[in-house]
Order: sequence, then C-alpha cells, then structure tokens
Amino acid sequence: MEILLDSANLPAVRRFYDTCPISGLTTNPSILKKEGKIDFFAHMKELQSVLAGGDTFHVQVVGENADDMLREADVLIEKLSADVYIKVPTTESGLKVMKTIVKAGHNVTATAVYSAFQAFLAAEVGVKYIAPYFNRMQNLGMRADEEIFAMASAIDQTETKIVAASFKRIQQVIDAIQAGAEAVTIPTDILETQFANQTVNNAVSAFLQDWQSVQGAKNIYEL
Repeated sequence: MEILLDSANLPAVRRFYDTCPISGLTTNPSILKKEGKIDFFAHMKELQSVLAGGDTFHVQVVGENADDMLREADVLIEKLSADVYIKVPTTESGLKVMKTIVKAGHNVTATAVYSAFQAFLAAEVGVKYIAPYFNRMQNLGMRADEEIFAMASAIDQTETKIVAASFKRIQQVIDAIQAGAEAVTIPTDILETQFANQTVNNAVSAFLQDWQSVQGAKNIYEL
C-alpha cells in the first residue's frame, strides 16, 4: 500500500512527511488554487525538495488540447525531473497524450477516472497509475467502492496501479483500499482530523495518569 499526500501546502507537506509513511505527492490546479498566486515552478521545486528518493511526484497538465498538453508535459519534465508523473485527464485527447508520453519513456498518471472502461483504456496505454475520484463519484450517485473494484478487475493483468483520490472522509479512504486500490492520496486536512481524535487523546491521557499514580512524574528513562 502506498500513501500519498494530496496537497501543495508546504508546511503541511513537511509536517506529515516527518510523521507519516508518505511515499509521494499529488497536485492539481484546484489544490494549487488554495495556495494563492504562486511562482508555479519555484513552488513545485520546493515541494520536490521535501520528497525522499524514490517518492513519486504527480503534476497535472491544464491544456485544452493534445498539443498544449504535450508541450506542458515537455516543460514539466525539463524543469522538474525526468521522473515526474504527468497527470493527464482520461479523455480522448488525454489518451493521445498518454500514448505519446509513455512511448517517450516517461511516467503518466491518468486522472479524472470514473469508469472501469476508462481505467482499462489508460492501463492498456501503459500508464503507471490511474486516479479514480472517490468522493466525486459518490456525489454523482455512483457506488464508488464498486467502481474501484471493477477498475481493479479490469486492469488486473497490467502493471498499472490504482491511486484513489478525491476524499472528504477517512471512511472513504478505507473503502477505496478494501475495494482494491493499491495507493491512496489523502488531503492533509483528513490527516489533521485523525490526529485530533479526542477518543485517542483521552486514552493516551489516561495511560499517563495511571503511570504517574504509581511512578510519579518520572519518565521511563529517569528510573
């Protein structure tokens, strides 16, 4: 299982890279919008500097046609890294772009995936990851877990991995994993919510009180 961060916020990315088993970072235009007016490539390079060797970095193109997306992919590879994962929407034009990038030996993450057939097409092109949108599928009245299960079945004989995305609640993350996703990319606000769990904090506090009732204020290393 791979856990990625779905964020472009540098303080949050640094925080959770220090504490969690993170193996990559995903961004998109909506995530970048939250950071306000930024120097795009300077910001991307700062995010890259947080990543450990071997971690994956996924950056999305925004062009409206295949030619523009390919030009953007070339610039991302040139200015960031030959190992960057180019996120491409799984549209007709996007599939054309994916084929070209994969043929050139570079990494692709197929994004905006809502169906097993999209997943199948992208996997046959040879992308490294497909990114189904869990919460957005649910908002459309779809059974997102069943769709991811169908995607996993459709690409079972390929090397493509599912990196489930678009989460609003931790249960959605668990559902995606149970449905067959090999990776998940999680917004940092979901992680913050989990670590602010009062039930967990109460249990930790109770353990400390029990210890101090017998041993006083000394820590274990002071005994």
